[in-house]
Amino acid sequence: MKISKNINTQTFVGDYLVFKSETVFVSSVAPTVKIIAETVVLTFEFSDESEEGETDIESTQISPLHVKLKLKNFSNPLATGILEPIKFGTIQGKDVYFTFTTNKIGDKRSFSYALLVHGGW
Repeated sequence: MKISKNINTQTFVGDYLVFKSETVFVSSVAPTVKIIAETVVLTFEFSDESEEGETDIESTQISPLHVKLKLKNFSNPLATGILEPIKFGTIQGKDVYFTFTTNKIGDKRSFSYALLVHGGW
């Protein structure tokens, strides 16, 4: 049986199509992740203010197409994050959402995210 190398796959989480998903590793030297999807920019900045502090997200609208999220105290080694899709922009007339998890071990962290559209393209 011959299998094509160009297999078209799609992943849905409920009614949301995942169009980008990845895990990146972040050090304390450069504690930011910037995601650019078409013309929309989403920046995550990590801030560990105290080991016992509550997690919090501070949102700043940098421009109409750029949102910065400061993630305060997202430093649990077992992971913490937002699993319900949150809208952050529009691409090709479709609302775009994100979810993420992160965990921190020492001064390094793993950051996994997904970009989604409701109902697909």
